[in-house]
Amino acid sequence: PCLYWLAIPVHDFGGLPWVLAAPCALLMGAYVGLYGGLFAALAHAFRTEPVWRRCLALGVAWYVLEWVRGWFLTGFPWLALASAFTPWTPFIQLASVIGAYGLGGLLAGLSCLAAEGAGRLSGSSRASGLRLAGLAAAGFALIAAYGFGALSGAPSGGPARYVALAQGSLNQDVKWEPAMQRLTVKRYLSLSREALSVPAAERPELLIWPETAMPFDYQRHAELPALLRQFARETGTALLIGAPGFRPRADGEADTFNRAYLISPTGADLGWYDKAHLVPFGEYVPPYLDIPFLRPLLQGVGEFVPGERTGPLTLPLLSGKGGLRGGDA
Repeated sequence: PCLYWLAIPVHDFGGLPWVLAAPCALLMGAYVGLYGGLFAALAHAFRTEPVWRRCLALGVAWYVLEWVRGWFLTGFPWLALASAFTPWTPFIQLASVIGAYGLGGLLAGLSCLAAEGAGRLSGSSRASGLRLAGLAAAGFALIAAYGFGALSGAPSGGPARYVALAQGSLNQDVKWEPAMQRLTVKRYLSLSREALSVPAAERPELLIWPETAMPFDYQRHAELPALLRQFARETGTALLIGAPGFRPRADGEADTFNRAYLISPTGADLGWYDKAHLVPFGEYVPPYLDIPFLRPLLQGVGEFVPGERTGPLTLPLLSGKGGLRGGDA
């Protein structure tokens, strides 16, 4: 169900009829499911191994399969096991040490251990099942304990700070037209003003707009970027906006980046971040699948290239009255 939407751009922008567009989502789901099938095949192959060795091997296998899925054929790092635990913050803190794939492998191994224990709770193996289930529960408890400890040791930093998200919901097939540029900016500024019309204690200090929300060259456009900087100054609110970025090449062409720009509450440009892991067909066409009917799936600016700047964007923290103070957010 997380991939159903793939059929929509293939139909709307690729021009394929629904009878051909709908299977695209099914094929992508089948590809992602292939990794789960490989894991199940490995579980069957290891069925005669001792329990501890089998669970350890399957945990490592899950780690490797998720890593390969995030790299093979340009990579598909979505829907990782560790991301399923994000509603329970303590369970994901260990990712800061072993990474998301490492945490996924550990969770998979412990889940296999718990399943082994549950399968032995009846009959003569009940004691063994309880022991295995207890070991699995202890493993999950240690993950949670580390998480609670990491969160309790983090700096509290004082009062709560608020961030607002704005989504313009503009049609992708028209927003890149010159006539739509000003309308797009007005739409996002209007939504942002609504987000700021809340009690002062809950007023957002940072407004975030989606990737490529602004359909123009932020670095060189003569008028529209000035409107964004003016809005930031007038409201005393920082903006993190998505817009294409361009870098001239020696051949007269330009590299295009999927870029996020950070604007300070004073209207100053604080820097940008270029997306490094691009989405095939939405942001570029892999060379081995450069087929004419796939070209319309790209964003209106054309094909993006991976970013090279990996440093974080930093924003001076605001005081409760809108002034600047030390620290980064």
